[in-house]
Amino acid sequence: MNCGTSHSKYFLSLAALIAAVFFVDSYLGAACVRVNKHPSAHSFSYGNSTVSVDGRFQAGASLSSPDCPGTPSAVVEASGSANLRVFGRRYTFLDSQAEVSNTSRGSNVILHVEMGPRTLIDIDNPHHRSWSRSSTITLLRASRTVYVAGVPIQLSVSVGVGIRGNLQLQPAYPVQLSGGLSAWATGTAGAYLNASILRVGVRSTLNLLNTSLNSNMALALNRASGGVSLNVRAVRILVRLVVDRRTCRRRGWRLRCSWRELGGVTVVDYSRGNFTRTLLSN
Repeated sequence: MNCGTSHSKYFLSLAALIAAVFFVDSYLGAACVRVNKHPSAHSFSYGNSTVSVDGRFQAGASLSSPDCPGTPSAVVEASGSANLRVFGRRYTFLDSQAEVSNTSRGSNVILHVEMGPRTLIDIDNPHHRSWSRSSTITLLRASRTVYVAGVPIQLSVSVGVGIRGNLQLQPAYPVQLSGGLSAWATGTAGAYLNASILRVGVRSTLNLLNTSLNSNMALALNRASGGVSLNVRAVRILVRLVVDRRTCRRRGWRLRCSWRELGGVTVVDYSRGNFTRTLLSN
């Protein structure tokens, strides 16, 4: 009798344990998961009144699992812009937006990338999208008259911009926005004077900006992982003009000429270091 009672208690305990495991498992599976990362932004500005760069980048994410009240949804977005100012004139050389969503309205992908006046891609549809591109253009040519040792000199600046992107956008679960988008601006400076007795030498470095936005964000049905980061590399803006005067001497039947520095001026001398910002993490 005691043996039967012991077996009965054993089977009852085992059944209770199995039931508890199933109960806990179903309870955990039914847990509501919410992620609401409001758009986090970072702005920057470097340079001076002659040449400067500025920009703003941001990223955000939201997730509501199927076990939460209402309808499930997942949205990941990242965007950014960068601008260049030369001699008081402002140019936008990067404007980008990427968004991947899966909501009650359906799944969708938005990807818009502009480089200067050129639109590289502009899509808005519900399908998976893989985008890879590398492109460069001359954004601007600007000039300004400066005075060196009382001599008027026409300073000309030419700036080219480039972009490189490799993005994967997936609106089906797990909703993903991964890859990177990089943009940069570099330039040259030159000065010209229509006089045979003077020449202008220019030493210039215009590494105006090299920035990249990187994402590995993924939203599953009940969890979020990854993040979005911004990397900006050193900015160096240096333009120096040197004016030389030509002097000639006759030696016998030959005329020998040489250049002697008359004066010089540093038009722009500015530099900043590197930084990295985490716009979104989970």
